Amino acid sequence: MFPVAVVLTVHAWTESFVIAGWTSAAFTCGTAIGLVSQGYLIDRIGTRTTITAAAATFLIAILALVLSGRSASSWTAALLIAAFVAGVSLPEITTAVRVWLARSSLGP
Repeated sequence: MFPVAVVLTVHAWTESFVIAGWTSAAFTCGTAIGLVSQGYLIDRIGTRTTITAAAATFLIAILALVLSGRSASSWTAALLIAAFVAGVSLPEITTAVRVWLARSSLGP
């Protein structure tokens, strides 16, 4: 639902569905990259560290998105960069749980 919220919010800020669509696309592309990279980091440095760092980065990126969107001179590049970083850093909880389940001692 986050990409839908991005479209509606960015459209309200810019009055442009083109910018809103590109911002949502930047978030979605970032999410695809984040899924792979966070899976790799979970394998290398652990779940807790990866998810904590991702969550902190996600919050900062969302704050940057909101601040750049609500500014009087809403700069499209800033919106796109913030949305992309938010997508990359969206905490991949599903990946973390799958890794944990594979490593757990739970039976079938």
